[in-house]
Amino acid sequence: MVAARPRYPARMSLTRLPLLLFCLAACSGSDASVSAGSTNPMNTPVEKRHVIVNGTELDSKALVELDAVARTRVPDGDYWYDARCGACGAKGGPTAAFLPASLKLGAALRADASGGGTGMVTSVFVNGRELHVADYQALSRLGQILPGRYWLDANGNWGVEGTEIPLGNLVQAASAAASTGPGYNRSTLGGHLMSDGQTAGWFDPKSGASVLVGN
Repeated sequence: MVAARPRYPARMSLTRLPLLLFCLAACSGSDASVSAGSTNPMNTPVEKRHVIVNGTELDSKALVELDAVARTRVPDGDYWYDARCGACGAKGGPTAAFLPASLKLGAALRADASGGGTGMVTSVFVNGRELHVADYQALSRLGQILPGRYWLDANGNWGVEGTEIPLGNLVQAASAAASTGPGYNRSTLGGHLMSDGQTAGWFDPKSGASVLVGN
């Protein structure tokens, strides 16, 4: 999403650590999987859950599948989910987790899922969603981000909307950045970003979620 030409972005730099990748890859740290459809031996009333994804409330079957892939009981709430790359977060917020792509969760992703939608917030759209300021700031660590519409797939490949030719890969960018450069530890809107020069990590103090990339 970094461009050197007016109409076509150049290949993304591999020398800066893309925080957005860690935001996308931050999954729950819990290993326990709680099924919303578990049996109730006492036949006592089960509290109805209210989980909304892309404007659609999920039924019990979808909730069981979501809990399984999230490896935890997803709290009641209103969320957005990008089926192309797997990114997801709370309605109106930035990317907070990364689930498998192509899950059948709710309706199609809306342009205003992260609170924007009109191009007046960041003017950068990924898979139809206008990026939240926190997502934009994370990508800005790679260099200048031109306003425009881009796509991102589950493998980290990205390109310009309307074309199928990848112009970069966030996974490769993160791997290259994690193996070179001095160490650092800084706080951002999306959590703490740190590196010792060979291993890079992201940590969310609110949820306890963390991701490490590198050796």
